[in-house]
Amino acid sequence: MEGGRGPRARGLLLLQRRVLPGLPRGGHAALRRAPVVHARRQGAGRARGLDYELKPLVQWGSVPSPDGRGSDDVRAWGGHAELGYTFPLAWKPRLFGAYAWGSGDAKPFDGTYREFHGTVFNDHPVVGDMSVVADLSGVAVGETRASGVRVWVAGALLSPTADLSLSLDAHRFFASEVPDGFSRDLGIELNLVASYRLWEKLTMLVGVNRFLTGRF
Repeated sequence: MEGGRGPRARGLLLLQRRVLPGLPRGGHAALRRAPVVHARRQGAGRARGLDYELKPLVQWGSVPSPDGRGSDDVRAWGGHAELGYTFPLAWKPRLFGAYAWGSGDAKPFDGTYREFHGTVFNDHPVVGDMSVVADLSGVAVGETRASGVRVWVAGALLSPTADLSLSLDAHRFFASEVPDGFSRDLGIELNLVASYRLWEKLTMLVGVNRFLTGRF
């Protein structure tokens, strides 16, 4: 997902290796390599102005077990899908929606680690600008962790001039797995951003952001 920047070329990416730092299990940090396999399909639809992206991911490998006496198998999955439409009008208004998902781990002591860490850093706009929810692996409040994240995204983009663009997007966060008695509702992030290209290699960004916490 590229935050509403129009059609892209089709492509396929098969294998990527990621490092899983500081996995939130058993109060210890771990460094293990785990490959991530993901297929990527993106481009323009037959209808003029329509664009899309689909990127499913699967992750496997191993991490230290919570008791520190062995290792657990990693079996996790995630990804995102996006659909957008640019209207043939003067300011090139674009509406887009997206859904992203990361699996969670509800059974930390069963020998299988299901929390998705394929996107360790906030390297795609689906989780928003504020990094309250930094990636699809989950969030922790005190000693309580929501494992895995699912996100619904809706937004709009305007380009009044070739150098100026305005974007508004909303991100609705839910946890994939939570402890008994806790809500999966993590909250909503709202972002309003203005982008202006001063020179060929210099762009200025001005934004207003707000995170409305959920019931978790």
